[in-house]
This record gives sequence, structure tokens and C-alpha cells, in this order.
Amino acid sequence: MSGGSPLDLDLPTMRRLGHRVADLVAEHHATIRDQPASASISRTEAKALIGGPAPEGPADFDELLTFLRERVF
Repeated sequence: MSGGSPLDLDLPTMRRLGHRVADLVAEHHATIRDQPASASISRTEAKALIGGPAPEGPADFDELLTFLRERVF
């Protein structure tokens, strides 16, 4: 990363992180038929899974991808 803000990413870093996200989405899409079907969840259940205040500081990118894989997908 470069610059004063954690959001200031140089081009190679942005590409690397973007490719990792695209790979995760592609993997999810490619394996969706093998994943267990589940019923829709209520707003309350969704809020319990992913609700809460946003972190005040930067988060580890790998932790964010794990969160996406395990709690959103």
C-alpha cells in the first residue's frame, strides 16, 4: 500500500486483491450446485450474522475474504 490512507492502493496491489475476490466469487458460482440449499433467513437472522458496527481501523484482507466466504456466501 502507498500513501497515507489504507484505502490508497497502488495498481499492482489493487489488481492482486481484485483477482482474489474474483476467484472467490468464481469458485462460489462454480460450486453452487454442490452446496446445500438453505431457506431464506429473516432480517433479524441476517443482522445477527453480519450486523454490527463497522470496524474503526483497517482489517486484514484474508479475514475479510473468510468472512465473505463463511458468512455471506
